[in-house]
Amino acid sequence: MPMLLALGLVNCQPTTSLPSPTRVSSSKLSKEASKPDPSLSSYLGLSKPEAFSKAQRMNLQSRVTREDGKSYAITKDLRPNRINFELDAGRVTSAKKF
Repeated sequence: MPMLLALGLVNCQPTTSLPSPTRVSSSKLSKEASKPDPSLSSYLGLSKPEAFSKAQRMNLQSRVTREDGKSYAITKDLRPNRINFELDAGRVTSAKKF
């Protein structure tokens, strides 16, 4: 049985070469992600459901990173299509992309 598996893997070589991946430095990503986005100010004052709905209509992901003084554990991956909301008393007080 191992012999058959080994023979099958020999024929699994790619027939075309793939392009080399483009490397982007994390500092460049951080600079891009930290650029002010004037459209984010339009979320300020919205309720949580209103903010999430608006983000969804704009094909953006959204999450709450802080609500009423309680910060949540978040991943630090940079996603330009995600908005991080901070809420106080049910209203958006901060909207950032990073």
